Amino acid sequence: MAIVMDKMIFEGPFEIDGHELPNSSGIYFVSTKSAGGIKILGIYDGDDIAASFRFNGNRQCWKKYSDDGLTVYYVITNTSKEKREAARYKMINDRFYTLPCIDPISDDF
Repeated sequence: MAIVMDKMIFEGPFEIDGHELPNSSGIYFVSTKSAGGIKILGIYDGDDIAASFRFNGNRQCWKKYSDDGLTVYYVITNTSKEKREAARYKMINDRFYTLPCIDPISDDF
C-alpha cells in the first residue's frame, strides 16, 4: 500500500528489519502504527536510501516512540540534494505534530 505525500508516492510499509531498501537517491520516513493510522517519527533523505537508513543515528529514538512496530516508506527521486532537502523540510514543517526523531533544522540566520 503506497502513501501519497506532497505529490510523491511513497512505497511501503516495509518492516524496518528484513527489507532491503534501494541504493538510489530519495526520501524515506520511519513510522509506527497509532490510533488506526500511522505516526511519522522522522523524515530523512540521502543519495543512497539504503545507506542513509542503515547508518541513521535515530534508531534508539524510533524504538522509544514505537507504539506498535516500526515501518519504513520510501520514494526514489532523481533530483539534486538541495531539492530533496527542500522537499523533506516542507514535509516536516507541514506535519500538524512535531516529529520526535529528526535532527534539528538550523536556519542560516
